[in-house]
Amino acid sequence: MTPLWYPWQESPWKWCRLPPPWLQEAEQEAQRRRTYKRALGETPVFQTDAPTNEITGLLGEQAAASLFNLRADTELRPGGDGGVDLRVGPLRIDVKTRRLPRIPRPDDRLMVPDPQVHKLKDGLILLAMAWVQPLERMYCLGWEGSTEFKARALPWPDAPACPCHYLEYSTLRGLTELNDLITHLMVEAEP
Repeated sequence: MTPLWYPWQESPWKWCRLPPPWLQEAEQEAQRRRTYKRALGETPVFQTDAPTNEITGLLGEQAAASLFNLRADTELRPGGDGGVDLRVGPLRIDVKTRRLPRIPRPDDRLMVPDPQVHKLKDGLILLAMAWVQPLERMYCLGWEGSTEFKARALPWPDAPACPCHYLEYSTLRGLTELNDLITHLMVEAEP
């Protein structure tokens, strides 16, 4: 089931309502991942509310895949997905999703936990998503390249979940540019 994506109040952001089956599928996939990680002795990056964080991430990945007509990478691997949730040609996208109690604001933040910042591979795209639970909406807010993120991101040592680095949504690159890049790479990949 693919949701319809809508522009949001003449801004560059887009949003969709989450189809009800997606939450059930995300809960099942999160349980599968937790079982796999537990068997390997791995622990989640965010110790607080880890199951909900896993579901949030999965919903963001699925929504981003839907928006750009791609398929989310759900393969289980030791150590996680290596920071790659979507692929098209040589392009790798790491979807970063936050749960918010309200519609996103420009000063909200794309956050990457400190342990992950230094592991970001060059050439990776960080895509900011936000799940507004009361409205059951997913917002796609912008993106930044990993090299640029590492150069521009500010430290936030007392962030609510864990120390991280961040960029405000208002400073992220627009979705039209990313959509054009993905479309170009998909056309190149066609036989």
